[in-house]
Amino acid sequence: MAILGVERRHNYFDMFRESAAIALRAAEALHESIAAGGLEEAALQQIKTIEHEGDLHVHRSRKELERAFITPLDSEDMLALLGSLEDITDAIDSIARTVYMTHTRQRLGYLESFSGLILETVRLVGEMAALLGSKSRASREKQRELIIEVNRFEEQGDQTYLRALRDLFGGNFEALDVLRLKTVYDQCEEALDRCEDVADRFEQILITVN
Repeated sequence: MAILGVERRHNYFDMFRESAAIALRAAEALHESIAAGGLEEAALQQIKTIEHEGDLHVHRSRKELERAFITPLDSEDMLALLGSLEDITDAIDSIARTVYMTHTRQRLGYLESFSGLILETVRLVGEMAALLGSKSRASREKQRELIIEVNRFEEQGDQTYLRALRDLFGGNFEALDVLRLKTVYDQCEEALDRCEDVADRFEQILITVN
């Protein structure tokens, strides 16, 4: 097995950039569909295709990491980060499937706000991934700022969830709408939590390599 060279090293970091880019495409597709009013079968299939692409990418990346003799970061940390990035895409896919199956429309509640928060948070994750591997002080400081921003968006998601549920159980919704919206809101909060998990892993990597 060959020792990792500089070019190879950059390819390893590209694994995470690609995973983040896949998650961003899924988030963009979800938000675009919800902002348009709902989620039709074509959009569902688009997100499912993106999610499947993410699965294949992670599978290939894991095999490459398992074959590596030397990696730029601890291999267990890299595998965990790959898994956490995949979890974001999976969470978005789950939202899409639920919105489609339950005929949930964004006009009913806070769904567009949630999908917008998810999109912006995943964009921040992509920015963090783009900086991974850089050893400059400026890059490290920028990563720390991005981690704080992701945490801030997650807290904003918590507040949106609180308001959404208070509104949902205020007596103005039919029982069926309460059921389906509560399910989707829970999944949206879960997606934001998965983004925070990725930020936590980036922070741990920053601490480890310092």
